[in-house]
Amino acid sequence: MVRVRSSSTQLPAYVPGRKLPGVADRLTELAGGVSRYPDMGAGSSEVCGRLLHSVVGPGDEVVFGRRSFEAYPILTAVAGGTAVRVPLRDHALDLDAMAAAITGRTRLVFVRNPNDPTSTAVGERALGEFADRVPDDLAGLRVGYCVAPPELAAQVRKTQVPFSVRALAQEVAVVALGERGEVVRRSALTVAERERVTLRLRALGFEVPDSQADFVWLPLAEDSADFAVHCLDGKVVVRPFPGEGVRVTIGLPEENDALLALAAAWRG
Repeated sequence: MVRVRSSSTQLPAYVPGRKLPGVADRLTELAGGVSRYPDMGAGSSEVCGRLLHSVVGPGDEVVFGRRSFEAYPILTAVAGGTAVRVPLRDHALDLDAMAAAITGRTRLVFVRNPNDPTSTAVGERALGEFADRVPDDLAGLRVGYCVAPPELAAQVRKTQVPFSVRALAQEVAVVALGERGEVVRRSALTVAERERVTLRLRALGFEVPDSQADFVWLPLAEDSADFAVHCLDGKVVVRPFPGEGVRVTIGLPEENDALLALAAAWRG
């Protein structure tokens, strides 16, 4: 029988959000002609993992909010580090508490902004002041790609898993970057829908923190799992965090209407 690290057996598996039918078929159509290798390490989660493996060793600490991106504690444990979870304040990252949690053993700090799944964000000034309080010998920022001193970037490249992001995803991302006008237009539509959904949910009696993301957070506590099942029964997929809350992605107007109808039925 193969022996594995004891710490690995205790890791929770990362559970991705549910996929709606038809997506895989459409991707197959689009990807029919793609055959080239993608660039290495083009994913933000991949960057997190590579940073951890580059700077974190046994006994080293990694600081992040709780709750924040689910992969942080998993990736930290895989790298052999110790996770330091700093509780949120009003559903947002508590930068003062995170700064206070930094010790001589801290090697990396993750600041998810906007935070996932709670949708809240810290402003530029607060983030800058936090960065000023962080010692100069920590690693870089996670913003979908790695910004780091050349010597750190060189070490990160050594630990990359080859071709972890599909060429199709990379090509689509490049195209999207070139379509600034369309990206701005769609962003404005998403923001408008986010505000509409937020106002309606609050009118129904739900607590909804101000969102700076393309999703909203419903801190439903012990009702989170039941609400998710209720939505799924109505053919709307949300992301539950049992005992804490539910993340709801902002979709098309008709999709949001379906969510709002289910929310109204839930409130009865």
